[in-house]
Amino acid sequence: MKLPPRRGPGRKHVARVAAEEGGALRFAGLDKAITGTAQAWDTSGNRFSKLVYSGERIVKAFMRKGMTEEEAREFVDYNVEGAYVGPGTPIVVWPYELD
Repeated sequence: MKLPPRRGPGRKHVARVAAEEGGALRFAGLDKAITGTAQAWDTSGNRFSKLVYSGERIVKAFMRKGMTEEEAREFVDYNVEGAYVGPGTPIVVWPYELD
């Protein structure tokens, strides 16, 4: 049974609130790839927010800007997923078929 998508505040609102309240960092120009937020804790027990992005949507965004799928995936792998910019670094998720 497939559940309907959850409805809630828009992606820009979620990104803004997560950044203001929890230190989440945004990938510039990729708000349409946001799928939600996550909470994490550092080694000192401080809680902070992270934005969660769809890897597939990020690839599609770069393809709309003229990259091939292969170029976009390589760019995302190296420049997006490979970027650590502190504890608020976003999470990128990819679809996975479960048996």
